[in-house]
Amino acid sequence: MKERKLKIIIALMSLALLGLIAVQYYWISNAIKLEEKLFDYKVNDSMIKAVKKISKDESAKYFVHKFIKPGNDNLLVFNGDSIVSGDGVKNWNQKSVIEYKYDSGDSDVVININSDSSKDKSFFIQVTSNDKNTITRRTERSLLTNIQIDSLKMKKEKIVNEVVDDILFFGEKEDIDKRINRKRLDKYLGEELHSNGINAGYYFGVKSAKSDSMFFVTVKNEITELNNTQYKTLLFPEEIYKSPDYLLLAFPNRTGYLLGSISSVLAASLLFIMAIIFLYYKTVGILLGQKKISDMKSDLINNISHEFKTPLSTIALASEALKEPLLAKDKPSADKYISMIEDENNRLQNMIESLLNTALIENGEYLLNKCEIDIHNLIEETVERNSIRVKSLSGTIEVFLNAKYSTISADKIHVSNILNNLIDNSIKYSSGNPGIKINTEDDKNGINIFIQDDGIGMDRQQQKKIFETFYRVPTGDIQNTRGYGIGLSYVKRLVEAHGGKISVSTKLKKGSTFKIFLPYAG
Repeated sequence: MKERKLKIIIALMSLALLGLIAVQYYWISNAIKLEEKLFDYKVNDSMIKAVKKISKDESAKYFVHKFIKPGNDNLLVFNGDSIVSGDGVKNWNQKSVIEYKYDSGDSDVVININSDSSKDKSFFIQVTSNDKNTITRRTERSLLTNIQIDSLKMKKEKIVNEVVDDILFFGEKEDIDKRINRKRLDKYLGEELHSNGINAGYYFGVKSAKSDSMFFVTVKNEITELNNTQYKTLLFPEEIYKSPDYLLLAFPNRTGYLLGSISSVLAASLLFIMAIIFLYYKTVGILLGQKKISDMKSDLINNISHEFKTPLSTIALASEALKEPLLAKDKPSADKYISMIEDENNRLQNMIESLLNTALIENGEYLLNKCEIDIHNLIEETVERNSIRVKSLSGTIEVFLNAKYSTISADKIHVSNILNNLIDNSIKYSSGNPGIKINTEDDKNGINIFIQDDGIGMDRQQQKKIFETFYRVPTGDIQNTRGYGIGLSYVKRLVEAHGGKISVSTKLKKGSTFKIFLPYAG
């Protein structure tokens, strides 16, 4: 794939990913805003309903104080076949029980108005209060006497007007903290919030406009939050002649509750976004990796072409020379050209074998013919084969065989190739006259082999990649450093196949040291 085409594909994929993330962010933001509006509506609705209940309680409280008192003859108002009570107008034509509950502050009061007969219009009232777990019952015995409706001279209109006027100004005589029972208010708020599907923790307060004070606040820190809250509603809104008092409500974890309400959808959306980002990252990585492999393969083909071209050219020239009649008579010269052909042929065979071995190793199809070998002898043989080449570059190769036990179980050919590859790299990547040192040391379960050079070295990024197939370390100013980029990959796989390990320590422009561990025989 061409580099320009690859860049266009990655750019389009990046734009698509960013667009998807932007759409998801917009959707999540809108979902949160919608949830906030719905939450605000439900809270305000709950507060209004709670305030209405408080107002009803106060009206009932006034009703009890106004009409139900010991010694009060006008306990209830009658008109024809109906009765006016705290619950409004009730039919009196059939036997019925009218019950009204209200909060008197310290106790619950239940008013029962019982009609015994539809003929004589008789009734009695029972007031039941629950005060400190003690139930007391009081029945107005004076009301058990039949009372004729015609004997009541008060008109319904007059009583109703009186009651309405009194209720309008009833609350103005007391401070706001005395008019409202904290437990009852908390109960009403909790019930209404729960009925609206809100289970978030909250705290509340009642602010008096008259004294600019805050009541029913449990913690001082709550006062600041309540003063800044957006949830505020009027208490007793029907009292138009009085300074307004407010019920304030605050939620300490409002944001967390809102996010929690859409947590499942939000989590799924984030999960899919993360999955898409991960797949995008892996896809781009694969594309870049394929591009890198493609470039490496191109380099490999170029290097192979160059490596094959040299011996083939040498063989062709030697063959042409052998065709000369005069050269055929000069046996020493002919033998020299024949020797050149044999050497270059062996070189070609080794290169082909190296490529085939690499393919087999990549596919895991290689076999090891292990036998007991003396690694010291094998090191000396490998050094001997490379010594002429090192001397031709005015370099040195030193060997320090310090290990006491040198017998290992290994494939002699593969181990020889391992050592030869590492020595060959030390020679190729030398910045001048190569200086190579080979050292062995005993290990607990095997032998350590160190191959040290004073070459160009590597930086950290190069050090991480040197064992990858087709990777070649940049040679900088060093010219004609050819290779396939498969040597160190081959070395690593074969060392591990023998149960060993290989590592490298290196510094840029100061050389490298390869450490190989191979286990003992048995």
